[in-house]
Amino acid sequence: MGTQAQIVSSYGSMSRTLESTEEYVKLWFSSLPPAGVEFSVTVKIDGNTWGTYPFTSWYEESAPVAKTANNTYGSCAEDPPYDIYYGTAPEGTSISISSPYGSGATTANASGEWSKQVVFEGAPFDEPFTVTVTVGGEVFTFGMVVTG
Repeated sequence: MGTQAQIVSSYGSMSRTLESTEEYVKLWFSSLPPAGVEFSVTVKIDGNTWGTYPFTSWYEESAPVAKTANNTYGSCAEDPPYDIYYGTAPEGTSISISSPYGSGATTANASGEWSKQVVFEGAPFDEPFTVTVTVGGEVFTFGMVVTG
């Protein structure tokens, strides 16, 4: 009862007062070491080193988020005409949308999703043009025609 347990490593340390012999201390790394990195973890009890142990980090990485781009049709007859572009990308990825008549930019959110409405002010009626969407360096193209 009242035992001070401390765990120390180059990737994080923590200290906790244990109130029973059934408690344990989990070490949460302040910066996650890459999987497969070897380092030492030292356990101290009431300030005295209990032991130093080799540790190899491991964890299951989540599947990478694919870079995708899509658009919603049917808005080309609105005034002003617009389309909504959306897709997926790793969090923080920059997305740019460009055309001769409108452009926009956004970034992928923490869920790996993005969406951006682009207005095509001044686009001629019934003349096709290309909209280019760049998602983290990957390029997608879409055709657009403003109808009246």
